[in-house]
Amino acid sequence: MSARTRPGRGARRHPGVDFPTGANTIVSVGFDAATLRAIREALSRAATERRRAHHAALIAARHVRQAATGSPAMAEFHTGMAALHRRTSERHSATARAHLAYAARIRRTGGLQNHDTMTLYMAGVADSVHAEGASVMYLENHFGRALRIGSDATAKAAQDLETIVGEGPSLEAFAHAEAVVADGFDLARRWPLYGPAAARLGVTGVVALPVPAGQGRVLGALTLYEPREPVGPRAMARLRAAADSMTALLLSEELGSPDEVAPPLWRRVYADQLAVIHQAAGILAVRHGCGVEDALAMIGARAFTEGIPAEDVAAAILSERLRADGHGRMPDSEA
Repeated sequence: MSARTRPGRGARRHPGVDFPTGANTIVSVGFDAATLRAIREALSRAATERRRAHHAALIAARHVRQAATGSPAMAEFHTGMAALHRRTSERHSATARAHLAYAARIRRTGGLQNHDTMTLYMAGVADSVHAEGASVMYLENHFGRALRIGSDATAKAAQDLETIVGEGPSLEAFAHAEAVVADGFDLARRWPLYGPAAARLGVTGVVALPVPAGQGRVLGALTLYEPREPVGPRAMARLRAAADSMTALLLSEELGSPDEVAPPLWRRVYADQLAVIHQAAGILAVRHGCGVEDALAMIGARAFTEGIPAEDVAAAILSERLRADGHGRMPDSEA
């Protein structure tokens, strides 16, 4: 067994779980206390998720054996339970990989100073599934479209673009509750508004997956930009597991309940985004005697025209730097 593949101390090989060797022994020196704490927390969460993945994989294996050796009447039940626990194991494995990649990202960037925690976490998600970038969007309702985070400037701009033009991979994955894969000319063919604009951002390939909440509900979508490997069955299984792992993050925000998986600042920043959008839409609705949907459309129109995020427009409205006229335009000064 080579040194590269030999399991390190405390890094057992679990059935159906693949992790980097020595992941629990990352040495981090020269960082401030906050950065060291973030790295330790990420590694601790990764270890917890690995244990959960291992436990679920063992249960799945037991059900497989029972399906093969038990009574025919129970075979279908055990087969279904095996599939359920395999997916649970894959979800925990994906979460563990994301936390490990997040810790590595913190180290590579030199610490948390001048870096947004959630941006680094999403960069870790992208690294964990071999993509150049990643974004997640909460799409439970119209207001929720403001709730999004990207791994870098390109991912954020591409996500903002979908909100502005009303089409794109995230919205399609959410609407149809199925994975969306597109690249090259297919981007413009599928989304005439989004595709060309995304190409100008440098986006040439995307994979978007619904973030499930159980019982047929879909909370949002995880979108990956520039996947580095062909999206075959094995890669798609890993991507689906990554999308599943986003559920805990989005649900923790929706329900306001603490979740040990959620990165620091996630809840507070998303709450801030929602507050800005809500307040700005309310101001416009009262000012023009229109509905909230129309007010949101005004904000989106200005964001598209200026090429800036919708929440930046909303913040400007709140600070009285912009005024909306009766046609949905928001000049920089009042007449």
